[in-house]
Amino acid sequence: MSGTQLGKALHLFSMPILAMVYLVIYFLSYNDLLLVLLPILVGIAPGYAISKIIDLKKFDVIEFYAIIVLISTAIGGTIYAVFRLVFDVHDVQTTGMVCGILVLILSIIPIIMRNESQSLTREGGISISRRKMSMPQKIVAVACVAAMILAAAGSSYLLMNKETTGFTEYYILSDGGSAKDIPRNYSVGQGQNIIMGIVNHEQKRVNYTVEVWLVNFTLINMAVNVTEMYFYDRFNLTLDNVDVEVEGPWEPQWESYYDLNFSVSGDFYLYFMLFKDTAEELPEPYPMDPFKDYSKTTASWRVVLCVNSQIQHLRMPIAINE
Repeated sequence: MSGTQLGKALHLFSMPILAMVYLVIYFLSYNDLLLVLLPILVGIAPGYAISKIIDLKKFDVIEFYAIIVLISTAIGGTIYAVFRLVFDVHDVQTTGMVCGILVLILSIIPIIMRNESQSLTREGGISISRRKMSMPQKIVAVACVAAMILAAAGSSYLLMNKETTGFTEYYILSDGGSAKDIPRNYSVGQGQNIIMGIVNHEQKRVNYTVEVWLVNFTLINMAVNVTEMYFYDRFNLTLDNVDVEVEGPWEPQWESYYDLNFSVSGDFYLYFMLFKDTAEELPEPYPMDPFKDYSKTTASWRVVLCVNSQIQHLRMPIAINE
């Protein structure tokens, strides 16, 4: 193949090759590599593929690239908006995936419907070849069609099987229903009420386990050292899913008055840990002793998981006087 032929081949197939590479990387979930290819695929490739179909010869080089960037940006922005509004997909990598499929589709049109010696008609528009395709053209066309079908099938599968991210609202309030006036000062043996609430938006029925602990710990160089840990309470409840109401008023699902009446004194963090369906095992022996320091047992691992945001929890500093 001569240098001229090689240049023409690169000119014609560079964007389809880029699109296929991106799609392969996308489905293999190598997100770091996607970020490298994404600006070209979203910002240039769609407009460049369209330039092979419509006549842009009357524009100079600067105008040509400005037009394809504008076309690409418009297409990419529209795709992103549609996926965000219709499918609730917010990542730009998916926009790049759709742009890649679009580039493959647009690239097949001039390959199948053009003369070998012409890239564009002088009058503009699609150049329809009346000659039979050569063997290399047939191979390229079949490869592009196969890649397009695989990419479309893969993207459709991902969209149809897209998992909806669920979440749980977990909160505490003062006995008057305020988030600002939650009591922080207590005395041993003297109870005070708070309100605990849970709302299940996990898209399924969930068995919740709530654990309450009094904890002291230090955090040095990301290492958690639990120095005190006293058990307070543990209970279970099961809640059905409640759909998120975007426009309607917020409503609680489960709320209950919860009595805080401590047996030990000191300055602590009060941890309200929330487990979903499965919970960490409590250290033996049972029942738990409210006067025993569990900081040197397996129970302390809970605090590490909370600090690393692996257990949903609420935490507040409190002082308990004798």
